[in-house]
Amino acid sequence: MAVIKALGLSVSIVINGEAVPEYDDPDPAMDHEHPGTKVVSKYIESEDDIEYSIKCEVLPQHRWLPNREGNILEFAVTIDGKYLHTKCLGVDNWDNGAQTDIVGVPTYTGRKHGTLSKFRFGSINALDEADPRTVKKDLKRAKMLGIIRIQVWRAIEIESTKVPRTTAIEGLKLDLAGEALKGRAVSHGTTLAPAARASKASLGTRIMTEKVDKQPYAIFNFKYRSRDDLRSELIIPRSPSPDTSAEVEKLNKEELCRLASERLSQVKSERNSAMVESPRVKRAASELLDITQDRPPKTPRRAKERFTIDLTDD
Repeated sequence: MAVIKALGLSVSIVINGEAVPEYDDPDPAMDHEHPGTKVVSKYIESEDDIEYSIKCEVLPQHRWLPNREGNILEFAVTIDGKYLHTKCLGVDNWDNGAQTDIVGVPTYTGRKHGTLSKFRFGSINALDEADPRTVKKDLKRAKMLGIIRIQVWRAIEIESTKVPRTTAIEGLKLDLAGEALKGRAVSHGTTLAPAARASKASLGTRIMTEKVDKQPYAIFNFKYRSRDDLRSELIIPRSPSPDTSAEVEKLNKEELCRLASERLSQVKSERNSAMVESPRVKRAASELLDITQDRPPKTPRRAKERFTIDLTDD
């Protein structure tokens, strides 16, 4: 789980009741919009068509929330650049710590009931053809794809109502122009599962608040990628080569002898092939030049020719 110890806060992504493994972000960029806010950035693995939830915890060492009646911590969730939902924790939730789970987007439909659409990972559909306007729009979307962002705000409760907090939101679409995805190791986005009926109590209660600070108290970023994308970004190591030593140990004596014989024949064949190759022609010693000398090389003198002189002439 991602933790900011100094603030006593922690957030984790949960699948099938278990917090998923997290990997450190090798290049955590500063939040330019809120440069004074403490930020934690992690990578996690995503799988197609898998539902997930967000577990938000206030740890026992945290001091601000239980300090005064009316103090509230808001956990605002933005996924793939789109705001989806906010959930609050107050003094009433405090018991040497506090926690809440954000499992999806609630909608209040009646007096006693509503619906809940759970978060779900899905594969991005890259469109081969798209008009320039769509490409421009999708380029902006692509920059925020694959990011679950939780902003934590300190606030004061102003009013509490029995009407659950709801978010009006359309279904999240994962169709993007292929041109907008070039150079990005992102193959998953988040969509919403079909809305399921939920009780009003499970949807929570709407709380009117007033923020204490002008910037978030803390920010948690989770960059989710498929296993292949995590490998391509070198977040996790690539699959090692198969270990042949383990396979050799399983062979019996006859199989080992056969392999050794085949290898020996291969080595002999390679040696024989090398021997039948034409020998290299060496240059005569008189034609070799030493290029390491400081002075230019001297050209070897040719052997003196012999002349016969006739001394019997008058």
